Parts: sequence; C-alpha cells; structure tokens
Amino acid sequence: MRDTRRLTTNNTAFQNRIRETSITSSPLMTPKQCADFLQVEVNTLYVMKSQGRIPYRKVGHLLRFDLNEIIEWTKTKEK
Repeated sequence: MRDTRRLTTNNTAFQNRIRETSITSSPLMTPKQCADFLQVEVNTLYVMKSQGRIPYRKVGHLLRFDLNEIIEWTKTKEK
C-alpha cells in the first residue's frame, strides 16, 4: 500500500519549486536552470538527455528544456 502522505508532501514541494523559481516567466530553461529545478546535477541532466530519458529542445546550437514539458514529464514519472 502506498504512503499517500509522502506523495502529497513531494507534490507540495514540487509545486513550491514551480512557484519559487524565477523561470516561470520563460518557458525555456537552460541546462543549469533545469538541473536546479529538478534538483539534480547538470551532468546527470546531460546523461538523461543523451539516453533519451528527458524531453529537450535545440534552439540553434543551444540545448533548452521546456518548463511545461518537464512538468508533464515529472508527472508521468510519479505514477
């Protein structure tokens, strides 16, 4: 049986990170911003990208992460 208190707490913390971040005004995040948002190391983010485990975009030669896509991606990972 799943502990719903933990899911609620994690979801609340996740929602707080969305509200607290200054990137909500811009839908595209740099790798550093995305790593900070997900609370992982930048190198981990690059590994996840190279393995096709996380949605990303290329803007010219720049790597960017769409905030809304990342939020949806994390929701699918919670299930």
